[in-house]
Amino acid sequence: MSDVIKPNRSRFGCLHILVVLTAACLLASMFIPTFGRISKRGNITIGISNCRQIITALRMYSSDHGGKYPDAALANPQSSNEVFRILFQKNIIDNELMLGCPMSQFVPDGDIGKAPSFKQAVEAGENHWAMTSGLSDSASGSIPLVFENPVIATWSPKWNVDAKGTKTRGRSWSSGVIVGMNDSSVGIQPLDSKSGTAVPLKDMGEGTNLFTQHGDSSVSTGFTILDVEVKP
Repeated sequence: MSDVIKPNRSRFGCLHILVVLTAACLLASMFIPTFGRISKRGNITIGISNCRQIITALRMYSSDHGGKYPDAALANPQSSNEVFRILFQKNIIDNELMLGCPMSQFVPDGDIGKAPSFKQAVEAGENHWAMTSGLSDSASGSIPLVFENPVIATWSPKWNVDAKGTKTRGRSWSSGVIVGMNDSSVGIQPLDSKSGTAVPLKDMGEGTNLFTQHGDSSVSTGFTILDVEVKP
């Protein structure tokens, strides 16, 4: 009889599998946060691109209408949805996708209706973007023109930082909100606090932000904010 002790292959196999699984879990834990950051940056990039396309469309309209944006064609505009619908009626855009944004409760359904009214275009709940009314393409380039829907749509607007990254009306990103300026530049603008349900843009100094540097109210600026339409 041999005195050689044979290894327990079954136990060795289970141990090997356990080691592999543990290593895989450790690798996954390292990559998941990185993937989350990449995904968030990708979503913000899409949002910035959409905002830029909207501003381009507004400027295409203004180039044929004496420098005025489409809100000037409305007697009493109540929402940005009404303004953006004119872009369809003037055959400047034919797709609602740019009016959405990742991580938004406002989602275009792709149904724009038929010419000439395009009544189904930009219905309530299908547009993520608010805008400043009363501007022209010759106004100061440092005035915000198109921006993510705020939780409080008065001059200056405010956003819900506590709801950042969620599909909540007026939510922000963790780094701020997307704002497009009248000079066509678009980017993330920081907010004045890392928490809160009604936070304005970051103070640039002397108690003003991108909005209030042009006046502290709609009365003093002559500009008003056209908010998004919400489904009843």
